[in-house]
Amino acid sequence: MTKKILITGVAGFIGFHLALALLKQGSKVIGIDNLNDYYDPTLKEKRLEFIFARDNASNFSFVKMDISGGLIGENPSDTPNNIMPYIVQVAKRALPELIIFGNNYATADGTGVRDYIHVEDLSEGHFVALNQLSKRDQAYDVFNLGAGRGFSVLELISAFEHVSGCKVHFKIGDIRPGDVGTCFASIHKAKVKLKWQARELFMICVGLHGILKLAKNK
Repeated sequence: MTKKILITGVAGFIGFHLALALLKQGSKVIGIDNLNDYYDPTLKEKRLEFIFARDNASNFSFVKMDISGGLIGENPSDTPNNIMPYIVQVAKRALPELIIFGNNYATADGTGVRDYIHVEDLSEGHFVALNQLSKRDQAYDVFNLGAGRGFSVLELISAFEHVSGCKVHFKIGDIRPGDVGTCFASIHKAKVKLKWQARELFMICVGLHGILKLAKNK
């Protein structure tokens, strides 16, 4: 029997990639999105057009709906709130510099250590987990998806500069209240049960470099 899967935020970065993977598998996908300006609405509409233009578009239906309760109000289409797109903006000189929040943590270089994952890996992790649940006839399970190790902010900048050949200007700012020095996912369960593992930081930066080249060619 063909599976029917509901994706909230289907026009977002993660939801879009997951929808493509599920449609390719033959699933019927019902997508929900409010198309607000948390991310560029024009970009969201282009993603939906891309899905509807594919051969398997008959298995996709879209409903414009707001299930957020109006609690999200920031607008990363102006200034990114995540470090990776921020680095791209600095590299292409759309923003002057990256502010690193603190350099005196108990880490190798003093900057915060976090777990970074490529969106396609995250999409694949969801895809594999859904397949596993259907095979086990199980209602739900819980998996951590991530790289399974941490990278510091300076490591991330260095890796991107190495791949792209672009200088990423930065300055050290104050530590933000509540931030911890190191935080990354334990992915042992996902590796064992799902046979899933994310790509290395180098490949994430290759993807970011691709975004930077596209931006420069506009």
